[in-house]
Amino acid sequence: MAAALTPVAPVIAVDVSATRLQLASGLGATHTVNPTDGDPVAALLELTRGLGAQYAFDQINVAAQDAAEARTIKPVMILPT
Repeated sequence: MAAALTPVAPVIAVDVSATRLQLASGLGATHTVNPTDGDPVAALLELTRGLGAQYAFDQINVAAQDAAEARTIKPVMILPT
């Protein structure tokens, strides 16, 4: 995780796989969120003190996840992918 090499915090990994979350922690994620444990949007907002994420990287492109992800990003600018 390149973010772990920069002075950003927190680095939050979200996944339904405990194995991938453990891997993310080993690669520098400061927090992990498993959506099956509760509301991931609420968890992300709590971890960011209500500010939301400054950046989000979607690796699977699932419509429901995209909608949740959009609700956690600070409204600055969205770049097309």
